[in-house]
Amino acid sequence: MPAPDAPDAPDAPDAPDVPDVPARWVITGAGGFVARHLLPLLPGAVALVRPGGARPALDLAADDLLEVDLLDADGLRAALRGLARRGPLAGLVHLGGAASGGAAGPAVHRVNVDGALHAADALWAAAPGAAVLQLSTGYVYGERQAPADEDAPLEPIGDYARSKAAAERALVDLAQGRRLLRLRAFNHAGPGQGSGYALPDWGRALASGATRLHTGWLGAVRDVADVRELAAGIALLTADPSGWPPVLNLCSGQAWTMRALLDRLVALRGGPPPHIDEGEGGRGGLRASRGSRARADRLGLPRPRPINQTLADLLRAGAR
Repeated sequence: MPAPDAPDAPDAPDAPDVPDVPARWVITGAGGFVARHLLPLLPGAVALVRPGGARPALDLAADDLLEVDLLDADGLRAALRGLARRGPLAGLVHLGGAASGGAAGPAVHRVNVDGALHAADALWAAAPGAAVLQLSTGYVYGERQAPADEDAPLEPIGDYARSKAAAERALVDLAQGRRLLRLRAFNHAGPGQGSGYALPDWGRALASGATRLHTGWLGAVRDVADVRELAAGIALLTADPSGWPPVLNLCSGQAWTMRALLDRLVALRGGPPPHIDEGEGGRGGLRASRGSRARADRLGLPRPRPINQTLADLLRAGAR
């Protein structure tokens, strides 16, 4: 779908009734994995979730939880306009959309591209001076045997990565100079991650005493960080959007084969190692993904914790 026209002269939102109300952030995808760790770090944030979708783990006031589908452009505009009447909006943290390993083809494009455009368009119509932080992915760089910095060309592989790259381009066109940060997060793991992802699935299986594991191809190389550093980094960035670069990687700056990560999990669990049935899943896809965190370090974003701490926490979470 073509990008919606940027609002040239939006209706000015009504002034809030309460003076000196702190500007608030709106979080899409607020029932998801990253939001679970981000919302406690952003007091006063408004959570936006899909009707019938997952709810935030954090207890929120009724007025701070909105049910709107990202594909409902009119509904988003109305919701954000209503929020702006209650008080100033600082910006949007766009976490919503289809995750890696989820929908494919036109479905993932609709949610990740059209949904991002609808959310940003609604925000800027209600609050033209607000900022938008889009959670993109390090997968937009494609195959990377060496760490990719933010100036590396985009060579996405697969529907998910292509949809994220397309969303980035569409948001740049829509922004027309407004404050926009494309935050390219590489793989992240940690407590609260759902099923369908290798590390938490392995953690749950090992914690339950599994003696046999079925895996995909273990030769893939991935830069893996802890979701809690990702959330803390986003929270820190919301404190001062004026200092945002246009693009920023959030990653650990380190990379491991999936086999090395599985070996670490097994060692942390202790006891006899399970039998590994390694399949071919993933061998024909992205073989190596590595990121540079030099820019994040210059901005003073949180340093990654040791990978063994994240893995140990996954085991503990899997035992519950």
